[in-house]
Amino acid sequence: MASSQQEEPSRAVHVPSCLRTECKDHMDHLISRLTERGVSSVYQARGDYKPGGKYADRFKQHFTECRMTIIHICTQLLRKLHKSCDLASFKRHWSCIELKSKSKETSKTSMMNTVIASVNISVLTAFLEFKAGLLTSSSNFPKVCKKVGDLLRQSFKMLGERERLQHAGQLTTLVFHNNKSIRIEFFGLYYHLSANPNLSINFDETVWPRLLSVTQDLLFPLVTNAASTNHSDQDKEKPHCGWTVAKYCSFSEDKQVLIHLIRPTFTEYIEKCRCSLRDERFNELHLLKMLQHAHVVQLQAFSETCWPQFYVTEDYSTNSLQTLLANKSRHNDHFTVKELLMFLIDALEGVKYLHDNNIVHRNLTAANFFISIDRKVKLSGLMDARKLSEETIRDFDCSFIPTRWTAPESLQNCQFSKMSDMWMVGHLIYEVLTHGRLPYADASLDDIELMPMVVVGRRTLCEEACIPAPVHSAIVQLTNIQPSTRPLDVRAISEQLRFFAESITEDPMAVTFPDIREKGQAAAEHRKGPAQHFLWRSRILQHD
Repeated sequence: MASSQQEEPSRAVHVPSCLRTECKDHMDHLISRLTERGVSSVYQARGDYKPGGKYADRFKQHFTECRMTIIHICTQLLRKLHKSCDLASFKRHWSCIELKSKSKETSKTSMMNTVIASVNISVLTAFLEFKAGLLTSSSNFPKVCKKVGDLLRQSFKMLGERERLQHAGQLTTLVFHNNKSIRIEFFGLYYHLSANPNLSINFDETVWPRLLSVTQDLLFPLVTNAASTNHSDQDKEKPHCGWTVAKYCSFSEDKQVLIHLIRPTFTEYIEKCRCSLRDERFNELHLLKMLQHAHVVQLQAFSETCWPQFYVTEDYSTNSLQTLLANKSRHNDHFTVKELLMFLIDALEGVKYLHDNNIVHRNLTAANFFISIDRKVKLSGLMDARKLSEETIRDFDCSFIPTRWTAPESLQNCQFSKMSDMWMVGHLIYEVLTHGRLPYADASLDDIELMPMVVVGRRTLCEEACIPAPVHSAIVQLTNIQPSTRPLDVRAISEQLRFFAESITEDPMAVTFPDIREKGQAAAEHRKGPAQHFLWRSRILQHD
């Protein structure tokens, strides 16, 4: 029933109410309050107001005469939905205001549809999110999800393209819900809202923008705007199942952090509410939760219980030691030998801490060290690190390795230990003190030709004018072909470097570093390689 209308009402209120008599007092009170606030026309729909019903045309006519419409949803209607889960009743009450007018849609109708659809989307999303726990035991739950999905599709059809994309974000809690039926239904719905329905489903393009956005929201105000969302860590990222790394400004604005976001496969996303924590992809996170040291990258936050699964570390990408050395060398702006030795002393503190905790790193190149804001050299890149169960472990799955730094027993037999780490320490010292030169760059050979020769001892690191003789002697010991003869005490190596650094009195200008500007000379240009490509060559050379 409608109140008496003025000829040109300036505002109107539509109050869709359920048919229950207990709503009457509430509605009368609401209408009275609205009238007191200057609303000149109130239309209260009670009864049959579905499309084609008794009051549907009357409401449409009333609405089109108004300049502004305010929507109020009866609280009893929402309570009824949450109490009885009666989607059919909810659909009947909402169908009256879809306003499928036969005439050309007016701007008022468009505005009305936007408001109605927005409220409808919020109500249905909240209904599934908070009622899922009670409904999942029912065998009809997949059908309930589909009904809700159908209602939401109808609501989104009421929106223009721009509003549709904006409201699609409200489905995030359902797209990443821990219930499989909900995820299946709303992944399809979300895809069609955010991508071209004529194209095949692209899981990455559909889910990842929302996953990253949700992660940022969860971390606010720890992180603010993204400094770069295109950064990806080469060693971590594997197509469709590794980690995506995004750089963000931290809340303090004077530093940046890295968010590591797991990339599940489509099957994992549909079948599970999270990737298994026993998966080797979580190896770095497990280690970072154990480790706390001034010279190891710091873990700042993590979430591993459900989508999105992520962890946050300080930024180790901006000031990578390997990149820094190469860039300064190319511009003929070198550090002094003493400064380089101090970098190494800091770096070895991190290595010693790992070894004290019975962990081998297996990737000790300058690329996995960085200079922090407080000017400390810190160790990062723990994705390949492993906790030792015995003195030596064998890992046949470690296929991509930094070949120029890797020990012979690791290349030949996939054996890793603290001794193989010490071989890498020798190559790290060489790389840093040559200001970023690639090990064995003087040989002018590629890895497939070179590394079999290194494995059988036919090629060693050359002496460089910039490396002091006592330090080169330490490198020779660390890179002995027999693992048992290598120094195992990281502290002892660090003390040797410290003693020599403190005794340096020579003119820094007298040191000449190798020229790494030519192709194949800089360590920063080297990429990990597959071990199987050259293992067979090393076995052939052993029998020559």
